[in-house]
Amino acid sequence: MNGLISENFKIVKGLAYSADVNNGDPASDIINMGTCAKAIALCVQNSGTTGTATITAEACSDFSGSDAEAIAFISREVPDGASDTMSEIVQATVAGITTTAGEDVIKTVEVISRDMPEGKPYLRIQLTEVVNAPVAGGITFLLDSSIKSENIPTAIA
Repeated sequence: MNGLISENFKIVKGLAYSADVNNGDPASDIINMGTCAKAIALCVQNSGTTGTATITAEACSDFSGSDAEAIAFISREVPDGASDTMSEIVQATVAGITTTAGEDVIKTVEVISRDMPEGKPYLRIQLTEVVNAPVAGGITFLLDSSIKSENIPTAIA
């Protein structure tokens, strides 16, 4: 088959959906950026609570998360409600971005492989709870594969 989205992009679970996704300051599964040209993490947050978190991208030297280093990334968001209009592009610093309480939103974290630090080709998303209240959500990665195939190589350990 030709031209299928699944032949050009790999979908990877980053952090399973949870009723309290920020609890315990979790990090996503780690992906190997060496298998893709770009990655975007879709950080889903459902509305209804006062909980917030800071979202950062971290480059690591291996799948265990060794030598993690916060990195800059591109971010946008798809707002709540019936709209699918994305926000303006934001250049996030190593400090990351902070979610808004009560917001039903998808925040994106986009990283380009060539921008990863030398010797740190592995990527994870770190959630750090700022306001402790349950927030339902999860993280899914969409990887732009540099290898076009029905069976894109694995990007996880």
